[in-house]
Amino acid sequence: MPLAERKKRRWWGLLILLAMIIGWAYIFFTGQGGWFELQAERETLAELESEVTALETTNDSLREVLWRMENDPAFVERMAREEYGLVLPGEHLYRLIKRDSAAVTADSLPASD
Repeated sequence: MPLAERKKRRWWGLLILLAMIIGWAYIFFTGQGGWFELQAERETLAELESEVTALETTNDSLREVLWRMENDPAFVERMAREEYGLVLPGEHLYRLIKRDSAAVTADSLPASD
């Protein structure tokens, strides 16, 4: 086989090999289940794991509140007073309203005689 034909055949072989490598790389990076999709799924997984952690923390605190509501009468009384404004019979509830000092004008002050 002449030298020119062997060089030509070698170039065709290298060209086919290069095309196969490029095709494999394209499929590896962009195909279904490829590297880019895998990275996106990893980000989604990380976000979901942090959301699960936050929800578990919330769940634990709600379990603690539930336990205290069932077992701690002082906690129930405090919640009833602070959250719902309830009072025991014979008690009076006074609510103090803060005035914004900038909103107080001479017209809103009581007249002095």
